[in-house]
Amino acid sequence: MERVRSGAERKQTKRCREAVRMEKKVQIKGPSGAEVDRLREENATLKKRFESLRKDHEACQARERLLRQVTDNMFDMVCLVDVVGNLQYVSPSHREALGYDPGAVLGQSILSGVHPEDHERVSEAFRQGVATRVHTQIEFRFLHADGHYIWVDSRGNNFYDAAGQMTGVVLVSRDITERKRTEEALALREDELKQKSRHLEELNTALNVLLRHRDEDRAELEKQIVAHMRELVLPYLERLKGTPLDEFQQAYLDVLDRNLTTVLSPFLKRLSAHLSKLTPKELFCANLIREGKKTSEIARMMQITPGAVELHRNHIRTKLGIKGVKANLQSYLLSLS
Repeated sequence: MERVRSGAERKQTKRCREAVRMEKKVQIKGPSGAEVDRLREENATLKKRFESLRKDHEACQARERLLRQVTDNMFDMVCLVDVVGNLQYVSPSHREALGYDPGAVLGQSILSGVHPEDHERVSEAFRQGVATRVHTQIEFRFLHADGHYIWVDSRGNNFYDAAGQMTGVVLVSRDITERKRTEEALALREDELKQKSRHLEELNTALNVLLRHRDEDRAELEKQIVAHMRELVLPYLERLKGTPLDEFQQAYLDVLDRNLTTVLSPFLKRLSAHLSKLTPKELFCANLIREGKKTSEIARMMQITPGAVELHRNHIRTKLGIKGVKANLQSYLLSLS
């Protein structure tokens, strides 16, 4: 048994030795040095790219958080619609301004809430903005969740994807209801002021007409009073002075003469300066000349000689400043009256 075990051990030992020799003969080829360097460079490049992508991703997340904070806290309403007007993004400020839940209105048309009277105008402005890539500012009424309308001021800017293709429009809107109410109140107040101004202008015009008529009537009345005094009173007063009077009659006549002068003085002051220089007899004579009376008729009416009438004519011309001037005395007197 001992010999059998020894023979088996020798055979096992022999096989082990042969296996070791065979292992030493087999050579396992590994990568060369150039291949290892290339793999190391690619690995370093991948690490750098991964790090860059990681940083970009973190920066994008930071900007997204910042943008979210801004849009969540701004008062203006910001939304993104596609080229046909369907809502793709709605800022939380819509809840405060319009009463809508931002998530509940996604996919709906932005034009669905526009007031019927403004719908055509707003729709055309949106279509023109999409077609021309130029959006204009527009004011219109929009339906609140409670059922009433508010005024909004909206501005649009095109939204492009990474390939430069226009995929939608960013709309920024603001509630201007209070401003509109103020403008309407101011417009009503302005209309009231215009109406009052027109009324005052009409009253002023009417007052000016009345004042002008009053002045004209007063001037005409003064002219008539003076004319009547000259024609109906003064001539007879002058005749009366030429008649024999006793002491009392003469005193009464003097009082009457002074009183008439006092009554006529306010009117005479407003007459021509030339006419105010004439004596009562000259005024009487001038009035008769103005009426077209001949010298003989004037002499008979004034109970004086024709020579005295000619003397009055010369005095009148001198005081009127037309002596030596080729001017008809009657025509000149008519121009003064």
